[in-house]
Amino acid sequence: MKTSLQYSLNDIVAKYLDKDLDRFLKRLYRIYWYELAFSVTLKKWEKEVPGIKREIMCNSNYRYPGHVAHVMNVHKVMMKHYGFYLDIEDYKISQHIEDVLSWRIRDYVNARNSRRTKELGYSVKLHSKKEAIKEMKARGFIDINDFEDYNKNMGHVTSRKGLGIPTLIYPQNYIYSDQNYREIRFSFTIPHVHNVYGLIGVQGFSRISTPNQR
Repeated sequence: MKTSLQYSLNDIVAKYLDKDLDRFLKRLYRIYWYELAFSVTLKKWEKEVPGIKREIMCNSNYRYPGHVAHVMNVHKVMMKHYGFYLDIEDYKISQHIEDVLSWRIRDYVNARNSRRTKELGYSVKLHSKKEAIKEMKARGFIDINDFEDYNKNMGHVTSRKGLGIPTLIYPQNYIYSDQNYREIRFSFTIPHVHNVYGLIGVQGFSRISTPNQR
């Protein structure tokens, strides 16, 4: 996301991160994969500062819930360790920090996850089924029967099978293959479902659904 702020990487590290990028990344990693951003964190913030949820969503130009969750995690670290407050102006700075540092954050997380997987056999502790369902609904998932624009010939992000509930779906249609891309006349406005899945679903409880894999 681009904001009116124009700090460089060096500016951010010096001005906001106590001149220590590595320490910030270590602090962020501890909560980076915390995915209950909408059902827990945002709900808690709204109780503390009524109206903050609306301000965050209105001031977020991000397209998918995962983007917002990443910024919220950055802001949690900034509030805990760097003197930020729960207000929209500080949140905008956290947005800019996440934007400028995004590739460094991803590289750091991927490296730590790889090492953690080798040592423990897994990288992320999954949430309970009840928590995951609440988070998917808070992110905008709805009952598949309520998705009026559902196109059975497109790809989708849905809840995985075996949860004991009606299928939940993120109410957008996506491209799922090169053939599908050609069939809809080379639309550049519709993303590929594999590119957006990680920014929509809840790990371990969501899946990509295509016409051949319903």
